[in-house]
Amino acid sequence: MILLRPKNLFSTIHLGTIKRRLRLAAGTTLMILLAALLFTGAVEIAAAQDIFGRIAGTITDLSGAVVPNAKVTILNESTQIARVLNANKDGYFVADQCPLVPTPSLPNKRVSRPP
Repeated sequence: MILLRPKNLFSTIHLGTIKRRLRLAAGTTLMILLAALLFTGAVEIAAAQDIFGRIAGTITDLSGAVVPNAKVTILNESTQIARVLNANKDGYFVADQCPLVPTPSLPNKRVSRPP
């Protein structure tokens, strides 16, 4: 009489195959995560490049006191286009969406005291 031994799934041959598959799955997962991380980093760098700038500041007089409701004129010297805006009650102003100029100089700012 011949007795058949049941298949041993816990032998070293099968454990090696399972370890190899786990290592392959971990490596693949790591490569996918690394690629996703690099891709999101590249998107952030590309989003940081913009053709518009922002000018913000607080208007003060010679003594350092804020000038509320001051009229601020920003002149782009390359296009001669002026932009006029008003500071708030704290002397703060913001000019968004200012086109960047290729020259290294800052645009001229002219401030007039409210009447």
